[in-house]
Amino acid sequence: MDTSPMRGYELEMEKSQLQALEMEHKKLCARLEEERGKNKHVVLMLVKECKQLSSKIVEEAQKLEDVMAKFEDEKKKASELEESLAAEKQRSAQMEAQMEKQLSEFDTEREQLHARLSREEAHTNDLKEERERMRKMIEQLKKENNSKLHLSLPRRSKDRGSASVSVGTVGPVLRTLACQTD
Repeated sequence: MDTSPMRGYELEMEKSQLQALEMEHKKLCARLEEERGKNKHVVLMLVKECKQLSSKIVEEAQKLEDVMAKFEDEKKKASELEESLAAEKQRSAQMEAQMEKQLSEFDTEREQLHARLSREEAHTNDLKEERERMRKMIEQLKKENNSKLHLSLPRRSKDRGSASVSVGTVGPVLRTLACQTD
């Protein structure tokens, strides 16, 4: 009865709603595909950028590792140089102390040699004076001896006979001198 036109109308309404929904669905699907395409493009760009950043991070990490290795090498060299410098300073201080000691010993030895030289010069002067006294004494003795010789010689007679003369001499005076040296 009357329900059929109504029913037909409802069906038509539902059909038109369904078509409108399908159209809306198609539009949404197209829009979704468009957004998905855009998002896919953005995601691909982000993935590419992420890969680039990752490789750059790896590269920077390698550079940092190299720099740290160089830094450790330089630090080790600096430490070795510091140790070497400290050892050299110690050797230098020891050498300086040894040289000061030797210099002091040389000064002492020089003073001793100077004192010894002064004693030797004084002794030499004493010996020269003693030699001069001896020389004068010998000359004096020779003069005395010559004068005694002239006095004791017999007068020459007219005949030329031979005469023997004996002369007594005083033996040389000997003195012992002692010398003490270092």
